[in-house]
Amino acid sequence: MQSDSSGDVMSRISRLLWRCAQAIDIVAASRLQGPFSVTRARILFELAQRQQTAAELGRALYLDAGYLSRTLRWFEHQGVLTRLPTDADVRQRLLYLTSAGHQAYALLARHFQRELAELFAELNIDDHQQVLNGLLTLDHALAKNAANR
Repeated sequence: MQSDSSGDVMSRISRLLWRCAQAIDIVAASRLQGPFSVTRARILFELAQRQQTAAELGRALYLDAGYLSRTLRWFEHQGVLTRLPTDADVRQRLLYLTSAGHQAYALLARHFQRELAELFAELNIDDHQQVLNGLLTLDHALAKNAANR
């Protein structure tokens, strides 16, 4: 096997990540219903997983603080989100989805699952497993890198 230079490897990784991101964005954007852009859907997904502060959410999604602040205010105005003080520090606010927020998330999740099923319909089970293994490897490498920071 030929040894690739670091630049070549990074270039290949970059192309593959952009290709994956493009496929995911197409899937996400193609059937999003209602007022949710892809970024708003990502925020909704993160908040459905766990309560967190705006700072934690911004770091997890690599979002500009100003943009995130405006988007969170929009979510509050839509009745999807509420903020409550943390037990540890009353200056900090945890973000919580409201009942309407959980309903909006459930709808988006159903649409996204349907789109993923369509995207992968032509692949056989071995291809599905290869995709999963690749994503798990990527997730493991990124988690290990994040833990070392």
